[in-house]
Amino acid sequence: MTKKIATNADKSNINKILIENGYFYGMDKIESEYEFPSKEIVGKIRAGLFDIIHAKIQETERELDRLQKNLSQMKRACQNGKSAAAMKDDNLYRRAQGDLVVSLQPFDGWAMSLVESWISILAAAHNPETAAIRTKGINTSFIDLWYLRSKNQKAMQSHPELFNMAVFLP
Repeated sequence: MTKKIATNADKSNINKILIENGYFYGMDKIESEYEFPSKEIVGKIRAGLFDIIHAKIQETERELDRLQKNLSQMKRACQNGKSAAAMKDDNLYRRAQGDLVVSLQPFDGWAMSLVESWISILAAAHNPETAAIRTKGINTSFIDLWYLRSKNQKAMQSHPELFNMAVFLP
């Protein structure tokens, strides 16, 4: 098969291939279909893919920092709620309960932002199909998780085996 000479006019199609196939599978496909003027250009494209993922990882680190701060607030509310004073004082107990519930809103937001980062990195580093496989089953996995937790009467029991960790290989 004759390779097409890559030009600036091909940028849109090349980006589409990267997004639709994941960066690394996409790059393999691009290199099999296109000829570039130099190895340096290919190297810059490859490095650029890592730059994009690296930027998303840095964003994820910031999300984790915010999540960590939020978890500290939640821990503090739990410590206050289980204190000897709160066991004796209904107002202290209710304040700790309120503090915990209020801290759940930013926790939800940062957790969802983290999930978005996870899906984005997974789709780029593997491929969108892998991200889809992992996310499509989440609803069913959580239903099954809650069923087992209820059945076993253990509200925080872990069952990682319920979650699909498959990787799609194109």
